[in-house]
Amino acid sequence: MHQAAVVPDHELLFHPRMRVDETRLECPRVQLIEQRILLPVADLEVLAPGLLTPTDQCLGEKRLFKDLQSTPKGTFVVFGVPIDQAGSRIAHDGPTEIRRYSALKAKPLRISAPPVEGDIVFLDVDRRLTFTPNPAGPTVIDVGNIARVPSEALDTAGRRIQRVVTEALEHELSPVMLGGDHSLTWYVLEVLLQRHARLGIIHFDAHHDLFPVSKASGLSHANPFVFALKNRSLVRLHQLGLRTIERQDLRGRTRVDDPRITCFTARELQSLTPAQALEGLDESLPYYVSFDVDCIRPEEAPQTGTRQPGGLSYYQASALYEQVCEKLKIVGADFMEVSHDPLGQFNNAAAITGRLLDTLLMSRMKREPLQSYNYEFKSWYPE
Repeated sequence: MHQAAVVPDHELLFHPRMRVDETRLECPRVQLIEQRILLPVADLEVLAPGLLTPTDQCLGEKRLFKDLQSTPKGTFVVFGVPIDQAGSRIAHDGPTEIRRYSALKAKPLRISAPPVEGDIVFLDVDRRLTFTPNPAGPTVIDVGNIARVPSEALDTAGRRIQRVVTEALEHELSPVMLGGDHSLTWYVLEVLLQRHARLGIIHFDAHHDLFPVSKASGLSHANPFVFALKNRSLVRLHQLGLRTIERQDLRGRTRVDDPRITCFTARELQSLTPAQALEGLDESLPYYVSFDVDCIRPEEAPQTGTRQPGGLSYYQASALYEQVCEKLKIVGADFMEVSHDPLGQFNNAAAITGRLLDTLLMSRMKREPLQSYNYEFKSWYPE
């Protein structure tokens, strides 16, 4: 828990490991605010439990929130949100499950010196590619999970998400959220839509997530993009993999024909190439990519809350996601609605999501054709 001292109109918050130095109270107010020592009282509910909590497994390089300002531009900032308060109620284990199956899990090195250029590469045998991390700095960092407080309001957790996203964007970094239910996507989009005059969204899902919002329902996993479409900065919502059959009560509702929304259903994608599925998109736009694992066939990815028959195969989704990474400028992304396996078996949904996450996170590494996947220790060769 943070230690606090009260000054007029603000709450003075200290990190628990920071020694409290009362002389700092004499610093100019603007300096205290810039250093995030002095914060508005309104943020106390959001920050009192802490902003982020560490995770046992991290992707790329583990870093603290305060280190974002010294992180190289263009780095992916991974953070988890183990919250499912507005969705299927089973997706809170998503961040842990997805990280478990990612090839970018940080592993402790058995040598004392840090690795040098060429020490570590990633061999994607499936795609016959070799990826080499940037020796000048990390291309992927992991800052842990958003602090989760049982029974708190969703908007309170959402403000923590927005604080991390805002800080990442301030330093020209790309936030990547691991959910959690799909309602959480809105909190990232709200920040991005304020920052970009024009933004596009690529949305992988079995559901359109545009179900009507009422005063009673509010934000949920079924309607985050309704809120996004209210903002004129959103110029394209391109949805891939939809396949529901819905009973619609027309009383009190009006059909909306929004030209910003385009879609290829799961059935249509069976006969389209990835290039055809993205044809006509403005490649000059910044894009946010939102991936709901239920776009995948439930036979391949059963560990999710709202399964639908049919869908994309892993290889279809993989090819589409590769095309998105190669052709579009991605400023943020999320991977949502993954649950744990109730029997503790191999988690297909998490494994598929982890592989697509790797596709994104390695997209800014140096890539070359895979020459060989056969490596041996030099000591095995005779002198």
